[in-house]
Amino acid sequence: MNNHLFVHAAAGSGKTERIVRACANRERPKRRLIITLTESGQEELISRLSAACSADQVPDVIGWYAFLIKHYVRPYLPCLFDEVRPTGFIFDRNLHPKDHFRLKGEARYFSSNGSIYRESLPELSVKVAEAAQGKVENRLSRIYDEIIIDEVQDISRKSLDILARLLDFTSLRLVMVGDVRQSLLDSDLMSSRNKNADRLQLLSWYRDHEKSERLTIEEMTTTFRSNQTIASFSDAIFPPELGFAPTTSANKEITGHDGVFLVLEPHLNDYVQRYGAVLLRGSAASGKHLNHLGFTNIGQVKGLTYDRVIIYPTQPMLDLISTGKAMAAKSACSFYVAVTRARLSVAIIVDSKKLTKRLQDNPTLPIEWWEPPECESDASDGAKKDWSGDTAEPFSGRNGLALRKDVPRALVQDAHLGWLDA
Repeated sequence: MNNHLFVHAAAGSGKTERIVRACANRERPKRRLIITLTESGQEELISRLSAACSADQVPDVIGWYAFLIKHYVRPYLPCLFDEVRPTGFIFDRNLHPKDHFRLKGEARYFSSNGSIYRESLPELSVKVAEAAQGKVENRLSRIYDEIIIDEVQDISRKSLDILARLLDFTSLRLVMVGDVRQSLLDSDLMSSRNKNADRLQLLSWYRDHEKSERLTIEEMTTTFRSNQTIASFSDAIFPPELGFAPTTSANKEITGHDGVFLVLEPHLNDYVQRYGAVLLRGSAASGKHLNHLGFTNIGQVKGLTYDRVIIYPTQPMLDLISTGKAMAAKSACSFYVAVTRARLSVAIIVDSKKLTKRLQDNPTLPIEWWEPPECESDASDGAKKDWSGDTAEPFSGRNGLALRKDVPRALVQDAHLGWLDA
């Protein structure tokens, strides 16, 4: 068995801190390259690595597309197209010819002036590596001892072929870190390559490689961000047959308003004033009538931490809560990202006009109603709902289980890890 590793890290489990600490370890210095997929991710890693590592230990940090161009296309493109010289990179897929995937030869990958199409770059890199017959991987092993790919769940399906080649190469260690439940980016919409490894099915791809002894999978299942109720709620977003390990919380802080709540729109202003929660939604098209409250799109807060969040839900989110109906993969990932931004509480906005009796009487996830105190004191037994349940057992499934009772908790901050980012 080789020493390649996939770390499947739950939201808030400290994967970024783990990368930084590994690079700062003076007892085991390595020549490292860190690849991450967003500019903000690169900036954060560079900042944290510069603070934690000595000058001679700070690894190279690069984006995925820059990695492919620098280490695959530029050095070895002549092995495939000996007369082509790349002149640029077309990142915006809207500027790609719609039919270029039907073309053959260099026109499949390059514009007429020699610019590389972003959507074609992973496939081009694989073709270059094949034509170079091992030279790409050998060159990488002479430059680096270890390559770490952060947020690996967001690389395209065609890029998995690049990972597969690196997994077959034992002179260079590959460490991949990510959470398939946070797969928000659309991948290769015009290609069927590795279609069975899209989003939530990606974990099966890694498990297949583990079975063939190409890598080892390690689960980071303890979140230092969300409390246990939020962690259990986030677990229940996904069907159990997907096989995700349950999340355990190390956040024991108790504030008197902790967990997951439903809030009626008429009570929303009161809730925001009381708790100062950050408002999230799937897109600018959702909840336009509440724009004055200041929403942020879910895709913009990935990797961030807030004490409390409020979510304007989609209908599939409400269907999951009220009936247990499974969500489509992209919608489930978006819901998971939104929920796991919160440390203390998550509120889900409910339009009373759309409120079904099933949602009122029999939610399938651990959740409570929230009402302003003045409403609670005046409410009849039939109007006020409390789904805290009578069991002390923690929530462990998707259908028909009630929220556990609150237990005494105290804030504990790890002296070494602190509060960790996803």
